[in-house]
Amino acid sequence: MNTVLRGKDCELIDVAGSVIGYAKCTVESAESDLGLSKPKREIVPSRAGAIEIHVFDVVNASDDFPDHTKAIRALSQENEKIFYEYEFFNVASTSTASGHYVFNASGSSTKLVPRDRFNEVVGQNRVVDWSKIKCFDCAPTPADAFEALCREILLKSPYYSDREFIGTGVDRGRDGEYYFTEKPFPNKEKKVKCILQCKYSSSPTTAIKQAEIHDELVKIEQHTPRYYVLATNRKITSDFRDWYCSEGLNKFHFEKILVNREELEYLIQSDSALWSKYFGR
Repeated sequence: MNTVLRGKDCELIDVAGSVIGYAKCTVESAESDLGLSKPKREIVPSRAGAIEIHVFDVVNASDDFPDHTKAIRALSQENEKIFYEYEFFNVASTSTASGHYVFNASGSSTKLVPRDRFNEVVGQNRVVDWSKIKCFDCAPTPADAFEALCREILLKSPYYSDREFIGTGVDRGRDGEYYFTEKPFPNKEKKVKCILQCKYSSSPTTAIKQAEIHDELVKIEQHTPRYYVLATNRKITSDFRDWYCSEGLNKFHFEKILVNREELEYLIQSDSALWSKYFGR
């Protein structure tokens, strides 16, 4: 058998065409690629039992989903602009063991899909449960792990340089310091300093308070950054947002950027390695 898809996010479909669960899947076939290398909408004929689909990490499905699954749709990303949807038809369950399910399919089709369709399925599989963020030796508490996560998001980006992350202790409000380059004119470049501040809670319903951030802003002023970036998974109330963006805070000589929980979750769910490291099952 040849592995033609490995560890892809997928939807489990019933006889009515409704989604009854989400999972990961690996697809094997006696044929070389099932025609999956080229997008096409028609069914690719296959020999009976020639397509074998291994399903695992199932979420949002009932216990008897194997009996009701009649099709499986898997999503894959080739690059930043190209996304595929693979659909497997006439699916039948053949075995079940410790959260691992095997199905046979007799036909398949492939088509190009937009990024939104890919993100829709991936987001269902990559659940971000902030109360279960993974800790490590270098990040032994959930708050430390959250800081490490925010730092890693920055490290993955090619747009920033000279990144210095502050360890535990008296840091005058900083969790990270980094730079990026602005171009005020085509042949003119200028390095701009940013300060990163991370605020975590195991419960995203816990609101962030004005008082705690005002004290941090006073500390940050000593470092003369161009931007102060507050990254938080905590609840941002309308009052806090209005205060944070208010003209009254212009006494500080830097611009304030707010990165909220939804923005963080989008970045995490869009990066399979990042999600697996901090939230994977």
